[in-house]
Amino acid sequence: MIQHRVQRSWRALAALGVVLLLLSGGTVSHLFKLRRDATRVDGSRPSISSILVSGSDCEPLVSVEASSRVVSETDSFIVVAILRNNEQAECRAEISIEAPAFGIRESRRVRLKALSTKREPWILTPQKSGQHLVGVSDGIIYRTIGVRVTDVVGLTPSQAKLLLLWLASLGRS
Repeated sequence: MIQHRVQRSWRALAALGVVLLLLSGGTVSHLFKLRRDATRVDGSRPSISSILVSGSDCEPLVSVEASSRVVSETDSFIVVAILRNNEQAECRAEISIEAPAFGIRESRRVRLKALSTKREPWILTPQKSGQHLVGVSDGIIYRTIGVRVTDVVGLTPSQAKLLLLWLASLGRS
């Protein structure tokens, strides 16, 4: 009798372990998919973008990087414009960032010494979840990167709605 209960306990524990393993594998897979989706839109042009023609005397914008491609609605992250002056003389440029989903649209005047590289950072805080573009321009070159914003639990808006519907149906049962 006792041996039968112990066997049943072990089976239940083994089944729980398998379920937890499958859930953790699904979660890791989902996180990789979110990052892949965010990087897929790199180089795209947002439909509401406007490129500011500036008084730049060079084209220093090389690339744009983000500290994270998948962030929570409550997290801030850093976007960095990598600037390089390949000329023998000092260069001045106006670097602008446009990120409507993060509530930022601003320009900065920068000076680059001859044959130098500079990193120009911005701190962004999401205002809504979803897939968003962040665009940076030096007036001639325009670069974008994709960022996926999830809710606090790490769900996309559609996943959060499905979870709420499922929880509501459990409450009615």
